Amino acid sequence: MCLIFMHKINSVKFFRPIESKNDGILGYVSHSYKKDNLYQSIGNFFIGIAPIIGGTIMIILIFKILLPDSYMKVTQNIDLKLYVSMINNLNINGFIHIILGDISNFIRIMLLTPSVYSLKYFIFMFLMYSISTHMSLSSADLKNSLNGLSFIVIVIFVISSIAYLFGFDNLNISSLIVKYNIFISFFMAIGFIFSIVTLIISYILSLVSPFKNFS
Repeated sequence: MCLIFMHKINSVKFFRPIESKNDGILGYVSHSYKKDNLYQSIGNFFIGIAPIIGGTIMIILIFKILLPDSYMKVTQNIDLKLYVSMINNLNINGFIHIILGDISNFIRIMLLTPSVYSLKYFIFMFLMYSISTHMSLSSADLKNSLNGLSFIVIVIFVISSIAYLFGFDNLNISSLIVKYNIFISFFMAIGFIFSIVTLIISYILSLVSPFKNFS
């Protein structure tokens, strides 16, 4: 994202397993930009939420490549027009009901797929677990994204106004945005479930650990 929005990358640390014990930072990207540059200022928002964007895209690609049949079942059951209708009508309860139903259907498909005993399935589950449980934003990420949020709101308002005035409001952009956010909800829900399972397993192991009495 720094490259896309032309930010200057000062330093990069992808993995800091030892240093992170002191500061809790597993990795970081130090970057700078010109504050009077609108494009680079907008980039702050996307750079801040990059873990969510990149993580979701990677899971979708892995899902489509490793489990194409399950991917088709999940995507075919998503009614984008219904989602867009709920949003346009400000029907929040209906939107939540639909997305919870689609998430439960997604989980059911993932658990009952014929590929559940295949090597590809275990590879996918491992990769999805690894990515989804680390798609969290640090305080620095959130602060950085807020810096560009105001510019995003202004740009979206201007583009939406122009599209409405010139009759371009029927484009599929809204459907694509809704679809991406639905996938985010799916995989974040799976990541949440995995995190709970990991927490329970870690807690059980801590109780039976032979080194517990020496800590």
